[in-house]
Formats: sequence, C-alpha cells, structure tokens
Amino acid sequence: MEAAKYGLIGNSSAMGEVFSSIERIVKKDYGVPIFIHGKSGTGKESVARAIHKHSSRKGNKFFVVDFSCRYSEGSYDVDRFLESAQGGTLFLDKIGSMPLEIQSGLVRALENGYTPIGSNDVKKVDVQLIATSDEQLYEMINQGRLCDRLYYTMKSAKISVPPLKDREGDVELLAEYFLSQHEQELVLHPEALELLNAYFWPGNVRELRSVIELSRVLADGNAIQSENIQFEDRYESYGRDYPCIDDRKKGEDVRSYAKRIERGEILRTLRRYRTLEAAARDLGIKNSGVDAMLRKHEIPKEEARNLLKKEED
Repeated sequence: MEAAKYGLIGNSSAMGEVFSSIERIVKKDYGVPIFIHGKSGTGKESVARAIHKHSSRKGNKFFVVDFSCRYSEGSYDVDRFLESAQGGTLFLDKIGSMPLEIQSGLVRALENGYTPIGSNDVKKVDVQLIATSDEQLYEMINQGRLCDRLYYTMKSAKISVPPLKDREGDVELLAEYFLSQHEQELVLHPEALELLNAYFWPGNVRELRSVIELSRVLADGNAIQSENIQFEDRYESYGRDYPCIDDRKKGEDVRSYAKRIERGEILRTLRRYRTLEAAARDLGIKNSGVDAMLRKHEIPKEEARNLLKKEED
C-alpha cells in the first residue's frame, strides 16, 4: 500500500479501508450524501476534502459550516449556505450540534429546492453533501439530536475514520511528514519514535502534530530526542486507572494491552520525578526492583534517566 493516497498519509490496513471507501465514492460519483464518522482529531475534514478534490466538483467551492460554534437566531441560513456551495461540496461539521429546525429546513431544501437570497424563484439544490460527527447517527437520533428525515438522508454512504491508536505504523509516517513541512531538517531518534509508538493518542492525528511541533522547538541539533517528546497529561483526573479500556488497540490481546499500559504508565511517571527511586516509590516498586522493571519493559536505564525531570523544570 502507498504511504500517501488521495492526499492522506497512511500505510495501515485501517487507512486502507478508508482509501477503498473514498475510491468507491469518487469512482461512482453518485452525489449521494456522505456521513464521515470518527473521533476528534482523526482527520474527518481531510477525508472530506480528499473526496471533493478527486470528484467531478473539484473545480468548485468546498463550503464549510461548523456547528460546534454557538448558535444564535439567524446565524445559520439554509438558503445562504446552499447557494454558497452550489455546484460544489457542502461540508457540515458536527451535525449532532445542528439545531433541529435547521435540520428540517435542510432536508426540505434537498427535496424541494431552495430560494436564493434576493430571488423569488425556487432553485434545485446541486451540492455534494458531506457531514461529520464523532458520534454515530443512531446515537444522535436516540438522544433526540437528529431528526428522522436527516438520519435517513445521511445513511446513503458512510466512512469511518480510525483512531490513530488503531493505525499500526502510521505514527512514524505522520511524524516524518509533519517534520518534512519545515525547512529545518530533523530526524526522529529511535528512542523518541519508541515513545511516540507507545503512546495511545487520545487526541489522534491533531495531537501528534502538536507534539511534533513542540519537539521541533525543544530539539538541539538535527535529531529529536526522547526528552524532546512531551505529552499533555490530560488524564490526571482519572488517577491511576488511565488510559481507559477504550484505548485497547483493535485486535490487541489482553496481556499485550496490559503490558503496554504498564509501560506507558512507567514512562509517564518517570517524567514527573527527578530520580528513579522517587518514580519507583510512586509506582509501588522497591528500589531493588527498578532494574528488573526496566528490563521487563525493555527500557534502557540511560533512557529512563533522560526522561526524569531536570532540576530547572
């Protein structure tokens, strides 16, 4: 499989399914509404833009309506954004936050046409409709946040964008791609790459980009070291139980999952302390067991020391 296809980076089997879905859609070019599902930061808009760019509408506008923004009376006008997207693609981001009255108006316009601003004539809608959400359609309709008519409209075609933790091998490809977008030539030290691969990426591709951008700033020389990799400690409120069970990789057996969780917790704990002994105490391990712990998880002692907080931190 190619490392990049339709302008998207990925060589994993999970992304292969996304590429196949895009290929079916752009090849047939039926113009039916498309629903893209995926967690925050997975790249749903990038998939939508890839479909637009490789469709017969590529020369026309890709018009974005983001429903995560606060709604006020008149801020969303169905006729206005249908006219803006006419002949191109209308991209509705986070449709679960779309007001129900706007949903009904959109479906009516798709079925019966719309009236352009300043005109009394009804015009047939000519757009490729693409909508996204980090929730499934059935979840939104069960919660009363999606009307029946829009639910059935959006069931025509669906693409599921996988979380980064399920994209085996893609972390390195994406990290190298993000680095290549800058003039400064930097490479990832193997230990830094190991840290990236061990992390469970709750913020997905968006978080990876952020981590790589910060590592560039922190790096000395032409290589990003493990100590330059800094993750946002977003799960402190979960105590010692994070990451949650949803972070188990697809097809990963329980023993491997448990070992990966334990290794990740060790690496994160090392970053919080200035000595191995202090980190071991927090982990409930005697000083005499530190070497065994590092060997079990294949963490070189020198790397462990490099991860410790520095005196100036």
